[in-house]
Amino acid sequence: MTGEVNSVFFFETQSEQTRRRPHCGSFLRLERDLLVQLTWLTPATDGFETIVAVDLVRNSAGGTQLQLNHAGFLNEELRKRHEQAWPIVLERPDQRIATAP
Repeated sequence: MTGEVNSVFFFETQSEQTRRRPHCGSFLRLERDLLVQLTWLTPATDGFETIVAVDLVRNSAGGTQLQLNHAGFLNEELRKRHEQAWPIVLERPDQRIATAP
């Protein structure tokens, strides 16, 4: 990936239970240490482009809170599916990154 506005990205995920799942899109806005906004297209969006925004907000304890907003779903069923999936994806990202191959 190239971290530049209008650049495209592609990656795949795979678990023991699922087949390979492609993810692609392009970066819409990038504000260092504050915001990443991108288009998001996967089989889970039924092939329709959606918008993901990740805001990084510093808290009073000196840490950072990640706020994710995912919008533009074709229907309510897809929105609910992602609403359930994102917390699982975002759970303990430090461990996910550390154990990635």
